[in-house]
Amino acid sequence: MASNSQMQIASSLAWRFRIALSVDRMASKFDSSYATCAQVRTEYGTYDE
Repeated sequence: MASNSQMQIASSLAWRFRIALSVDRMASKFDSSYATCAQVRTEYGTYDE
């Protein structure tokens, strides 16, 4: 039987992994949309903010 602290460490690691996965997904979505925006910007030459 695992001790309480070991259980807490395991669950926090699992949560961190889940959060990292969801952040990864959001980041890849954002990256692809940002890449599209950058492509459109270079095509139309509007780089002045």
